[in-house]
Amino acid sequence: MFRGERAGLIGDARRIRRVLDLCTGSGCLAVLASGAFPEARIDATEISAEALAVARRNVEESGAAARIRLLEGDLFAPVAGESYDLIIANPPYVDAEGMAALPREYRHEPALALDGGADGLHLIRRMADSVEYRYAKDTRESLITLRITSAGVARRRAAAKGGTHNVFD
Repeated sequence: MFRGERAGLIGDARRIRRVLDLCTGSGCLAVLASGAFPEARIDATEISAEALAVARRNVEESGAAARIRLLEGDLFAPVAGESYDLIIANPPYVDAEGMAALPREYRHEPALALDGGADGLHLIRRMADSVEYRYAKDTRESLITLRITSAGVARRRAAAKGGTHNVFD
């Protein structure tokens, strides 16, 4: 989204002044946004205090701490009343079937970071229900793009085509 083939979705990166990173986790998207949008101030929200501690270290090491504000809380709660030019997120999206079948190497991650509910879309639905009130200052230029595929959906699509799909490959 920030570079390469999808860069055209944003247009002039200097026009982006406010970015919100929901479910920031380690802060990697906030740090990427600070590089991609040189004029932007970035707010990054995260419900997990432990994840925010990791994000704080990563933001400090990136050299972008002056432009990135880390906030503890659930989705939009820490930024009530704010509006943004761009909202980015990498929320938990693993469905219940995928959570039950997580390979051992993924089990060191907190379940909170992975578990997207029964169909993997629980938080995504919550975001979509709230985003229109927080998104762009000028709704005539708003763009909302979502690319979502839960593990269960991917498996069902593969099975319908006579194949298999391992989302962890």
